[in-house]
Amino acid sequence: MARTFATLPRWPSAELELRRVEVKDVKLCAELEAASYPADEAASPENLALRQREAGDYFWAAVDKKDDSLVGFICGTRAHGTSLTHESMEKHEPRGRLLCVHSVVVKECFRRRGVALEMLREYVRAVAALPAGACPEACALIAVVFSQRKGDAQWMQKVAAENNLSETAFVELLGSEEPMESMESQRFSLRWFTPTCEVDLCGHATLGAAHALWSTGRASKRRRIDFETKASGVLRCELSEGGWIQMDFPADPPNMSDASLPHPDHLCKALGLPSESVLAVGRGRFDILCELKPAAFDEMKPDQAALGKFECRGVCATAAGCGTEGSMEAKRAMKAAAPAKIDFRSRFFAPRAGLAEDPVTGSAHCMLAPYWSQRLGRDPNGAEVVGFQASARGGVVKCQLKAGRVALSGPATTTLEGGIYCG
Repeated sequence: MARTFATLPRWPSAELELRRVEVKDVKLCAELEAASYPADEAASPENLALRQREAGDYFWAAVDKKDDSLVGFICGTRAHGTSLTHESMEKHEPRGRLLCVHSVVVKECFRRRGVALEMLREYVRAVAALPAGACPEACALIAVVFSQRKGDAQWMQKVAAENNLSETAFVELLGSEEPMESMESQRFSLRWFTPTCEVDLCGHATLGAAHALWSTGRASKRRRIDFETKASGVLRCELSEGGWIQMDFPADPPNMSDASLPHPDHLCKALGLPSESVLAVGRGRFDILCELKPAAFDEMKPDQAALGKFECRGVCATAAGCGTEGSMEAKRAMKAAAPAKIDFRSRFFAPRAGLAEDPVTGSAHCMLAPYWSQRLGRDPNGAEVVGFQASARGGVVKCQLKAGRVALSGPATTTLEGGIYCG
């Protein structure tokens, strides 16, 4: 079984394929492993050959479809227990419930281009499609690092660049003179980094940080988490009914008459749309909001170079509703939001921050929520609006306005746990 999963711009062969590692690939995998890890961490050729023989269902290669040349690989074994340890990764337990991922490796020329992340996504899908008995119960990646290295921003930036995800959250426990049992909340410091820069506010990385703290037992589920941030004040997170996480963020109503706003025709061109596709333009604290006609939203072909010329963190394109009735996008939005009704859609482009398109942007909903509440004639105090971010991954964000704040709610799931070796 092979799976086509990636298209690579600016590369002679445009498509990659994920397939099981074959005997002929092991030597190349060993060379790539040795070039990617310190000598005391890299698996030996003998170890990789053993994994290919005994755990072949969990050892997959990414190859160029044009000539079947190796681009990267992901290697895993199964283990008993529910968490990654050095012991659990030392041998393969064919009936172990946990899949331990040892290596996610790509050639140097393919790094920082999203290839490793796409490999990991397809790897998880491929393993999930294995027959009953061959599919483990869990795969032990949430990009939350439980350290800030005493505020070492240079170190945090390097880690975020290696992760190559939209944002990496760095969390650190803040001490208190009060006894823990008497405190209403648990206090942590929180910072966010994209692969290229630090950002002042990030919603889904805050969601992930709270989820990681609760799910690993570093924070009690019975108490609220208060994140102290450099630029956005204190952000509160609480578990709500149904297991969703509710975050308390500052509202960011967009200024619709800012003199520095780009002309709608310039936005149309950058989004690959004909003139007169834009209904309204506004500017929030970080981003430009651009409301599109619903039909135009479905036709966007964003030009990242053009979007990167606007003076803002990102451009947030939005439209009313969840898409054309009966369309795949509308069905996907309604399924994700059930039983809530989708009020608006959005997509978020931030090439200046190193992100072509962000999967789900909580901070942008601090701007979207007050905009759509007013646009739809909702009560500015207590009204709920529901957004669907229509990225390839997609995500639903429930938003409720409360006295200059926005309560954002969403679900979170752990996909991988592991250790990070940092020099």
